Amino acid sequence: MGKRITTRAPSTRKPRKPRPQVRKNKSSGTSFENKMFQYFTEYLRERDIEGICYKLPDGRNCDQWIDILIDSKDWLYCGVECKSIDESKLVKEKIYAKKLSRKSADYGHQFKKQHVFLKAAGRYGVLAIHFSTMDVTILVPHQYIYERIEAGAVFFTVTELLRNSYCVNDGRGSLKLFIRNKCRVYDDD
Repeated sequence: MGKRITTRAPSTRKPRKPRPQVRKNKSSGTSFENKMFQYFTEYLRERDIEGICYKLPDGRNCDQWIDILIDSKDWLYCGVECKSIDESKLVKEKIYAKKLSRKSADYGHQFKKQHVFLKAAGRYGVLAIHFSTMDVTILVPHQYIYERIEAGAVFFTVTELLRNSYCVNDGRGSLKLFIRNKCRVYDDD
């Protein structure tokens, strides 16, 4: 018996399209970042303050140091990191430091990188936290969060954050004075 020879018709299937790659650690605060960008832009415009507010791109192939940068001679140079928190997932009003840092980063790593960036750039640092269920946004000094993480804090209480913050929703007090007096970035050396 001889070998049996078979012929195959060439495949007519189209080559498979590559699947779009989805970042698993993509921040869910994108719409909040847009709201904060709009808030700061309108804030500068309404008060006739010369300056510019811009949102840094967050791409798969590049690191985003911080979410929003504000440049103004009158109003200072500032970096804003935005975080949106669902209060229904809080345990006894505790916000764990890991929730404030990106999922792919080590514990506190994101804040350490941001601290180095803000200090080197001579910018003031602000962490904007949005509590989605209450629809309340507070601004917390970045330096305060950084120092607590460096001291080994595992969590922050909502009360503690509210005590050390500026509430965007009520509009009381001066945002400029809050940033100038409380949001300076420095090392304790």
